Amino acid sequence: MEKYNSYESLSLEEKKVSLSDYYKRLQQAILELPFNDLQKALDMIEDAYKNHKKFFIIGNGGSHATASHFVADMTKTIFGKSPIEGIKRHPFVVECLSDNVPTLTAVGNDLPNGYNEIFSLPLYAKASEGDLLLVITGSGNSGNIVRALEVAKEMNLQTIWFLWFDGWAAKDMVDHSVIVDSKDYGIIEDMHSSYMHAITDYFKKSIK
Repeated sequence: MEKYNSYESLSLEEKKVSLSDYYKRLQQAILELPFNDLQKALDMIEDAYKNHKKFFIIGNGGSHATASHFVADMTKTIFGKSPIEGIKRHPFVVECLSDNVPTLTAVGNDLPNGYNEIFSLPLYAKASEGDLLLVITGSGNSGNIVRALEVAKEMNLQTIWFLWFDGWAAKDMVDHSVIVDSKDYGIIEDMHSSYMHAITDYFKKSIK
């Protein structure tokens, strides 16, 4: 069988250097965290929660994984280990729009603009004025992200953007941005995940 790739394990010292380098870069990103911007994003999510507005989250690839995880945390984790009474007292509709694979593949396959409409069509179907859309993205330039923001603006949704430093294709279409000043996708995704966990932790402390 023809070999297309070669692999050579690094030395123990080189492994230590590689791991240490990554965590140094992550540590620097944490030190540069835009705290005030993150707090404003939390305020917007809290307002949606208090006013029983629907909360939609979108993302592609690794950002989709973060979006889907965030939905799990905002649906259950915020209520702790015994959530039933809390859920009865604090209804909160939150959904990752790319979690429904049949809808995603049908839209991507059947509509003229295909994949660019995978978020916008569910928004049209499910969102109402004043609902909240959180966009989690690395580049910020994906066609389906830009299209979703166009629809959000048309429907008068509140919008938050978690993105990296240069991701500004639709910067004038969002109400608020929280930016990771990095071009390393691993660091960007780690920081976005930390935002999600910090916000979840706040709700766990706030809901009685």
